[in-house]
Amino acid sequence: MDRYQHFVTNGFYFRPEEPEYWHTYLINNVLLILIPLFLFLIIMNVFVHKLFDIALIDLIAILIALFLLRYFHNTNNVRKTSVLLVVFYTSLLISYVLISGPNDYAFSWVLILPAISYFLLGRNAGRLVTGISLVLLILSFTFFSPLWPSADFSFISLVNLLFAALCITILISFSELSRAKAYDFIRLKNEELMRLSHTDALTGISNRLKLDEVMLKELARVRRGTPHFSVIMGDLDLC
Repeated sequence: MDRYQHFVTNGFYFRPEEPEYWHTYLINNVLLILIPLFLFLIIMNVFVHKLFDIALIDLIAILIALFLLRYFHNTNNVRKTSVLLVVFYTSLLISYVLISGPNDYAFSWVLILPAISYFLLGRNAGRLVTGISLVLLILSFTFFSPLWPSADFSFISLVNLLFAALCITILISFSELSRAKAYDFIRLKNEELMRLSHTDALTGISNRLKLDEVMLKELARVRRGTPHFSVIMGDLDLC
């Protein structure tokens, strides 16, 4: 488990409270899942379905995934790798839809694209990528759908729907977890800044800013009807 955590976080290059940490975690896990998945598809397409052209596409996908993994671990460039991963996934998605057509509810995987784009690229870029990809898919559907036969709901269709829903759930969980970690980090930093602004760095004793804050609170309490209010001041000089 330690070696796995070390790998999927690029050697703990980022801290958990940083957004890049969760982006790194997601990028590595997506690529690690895609590699054995396409290896399985190669075996199925070669030995079961005899679809050698599709097996070649699967092999190219594995090589690209391995390249992205190596590039990411060598550079730790989260932004660029995120863009490359989204482009890679979008290309796979369009290829899968064009090859599968309406069979097995292949279009259910389109639902993952907005989630992964928004999480890795941010709101504006995610919206742009999602819009362009959906336009391409709509155009592909418009031009190729007349050639597609009618599709039946099968066990593979159910698997596609369930796995697509599971992937969306995981991506949303990743997004919320990273948001919560970032919020906690900001909250702790604000508390630390507040403490530093109210205390002397050398002695840890409350400073003039803290005194003014307490005085304002006490004066407000007096104005609400508290009958007594006293202030004791002293000056201590150490020679």
